[in-house]
Amino acid sequence: MDSIRGLPRAFGRVLQKERTRQGLSQEQLGEAIESGNVYICLLENGQRQPSLNAVLLLAAKLGIPAEELVRRVCVELEKGTDAAP
Repeated sequence: MDSIRGLPRAFGRVLQKERTRQGLSQEQLGEAIESGNVYICLLENGQRQPSLNAVLLLAAKLGIPAEELVRRVCVELEKGTDAAP
């Protein structure tokens, strides 16, 4: 099955918005999930899609339920914008 069009960018926008709201750098968030800032940058730019494991780790680090993170991505997808984050 093909991915939902715009999903990587929608996830990236939500991730970037929450990360910056909390005052975290890409490096800090990457280290917190035992990854790196390059991975976070790729996610935020819509160039990578996170695994379920990554979604759970990111949500936990950001202090929000994974369901809420996914809900926010769905809302972002409904906006229908495909602009870069």
